[in-house]
Amino acid sequence: MDQKWNWKPDRLFGLSYVPPAKHGRTRVAPELLFTLEGDTGQRAEDFIFKHGFYENIGDYLEGQDESWSGHQANLFPRTTNDREFGFDGCGYVIQNDGVTEYHLPLTFETVSQVALTLHLFSHTLRYMMSDAFKTESKSNRAQLLDFTTRCDNHANGGYGHAVSGHIYPALRNWLTRYSQKHGKSGGTIAASERAMRQVYATISHPLARRFAKDCSAHVNAEGRFILVCPGNACDLAIYPEGDNSRYDDMPSDFSCHNLDGACQQLTLMAGLAALHDLALQELG
Repeated sequence: MDQKWNWKPDRLFGLSYVPPAKHGRTRVAPELLFTLEGDTGQRAEDFIFKHGFYENIGDYLEGQDESWSGHQANLFPRTTNDREFGFDGCGYVIQNDGVTEYHLPLTFETVSQVALTLHLFSHTLRYMMSDAFKTESKSNRAQLLDFTTRCDNHANGGYGHAVSGHIYPALRNWLTRYSQKHGKSGGTIAASERAMRQVYATISHPLARRFAKDCSAHVNAEGRFILVCPGNACDLAIYPEGDNSRYDDMPSDFSCHNLDGACQQLTLMAGLAALHDLALQELG
């Protein structure tokens, strides 16, 4: 019997954007945040240690001797609720009431480490999603999206930091409703636009930060989003050929154009995370 795929899988992970903050004289960087429930985080980390090490770490990080910080049973025992995570400890983990939060602060100094960590983590979660596609949904909390990223400073023809993924039916339907609220031409996604401008102004070269105002986020009349950041027509979007909204049980594809650098990648990912947050306010 042919395998029947479930394109409305139960939620495996959440993706959020945490805006920058100021505590007294201390400025706290914006963050990308993954939320995993139950033992999902443990399984993801074990998979990374077993399968997922990037082959060209030294090359990508320009010869820096960086190491991965994380948990693995018996080798890296979990001794506190808070610990480092990612290459060179660029992130941190908080566990609370059965939920594991993976925080990736976005700073100018750690752009490459965060991009590489995001690369491994996204591919691991995408692999884990393959099991969810084979299982009937058991809750009303559906997965809204998935994605994978690329990290290659020497890619021929650009796209060395490409991002692509799927928008699942629950989020795709929400995007359609969101666009309908903004008239015939769609509208701005203010939360995504604000997030991208904050991140670009934080992690780009100081001389380029004045271009943060060029970040934009829009949803058109059909409910397809496009996130744009400084660069040569650099964007992340549901393009017409990837839109499967006419099929209620099929995900739509999103991908990128001219996404060459880690700064651009993380800026657009912040916009995507903010869009995910906005949808969760309604979808739960």
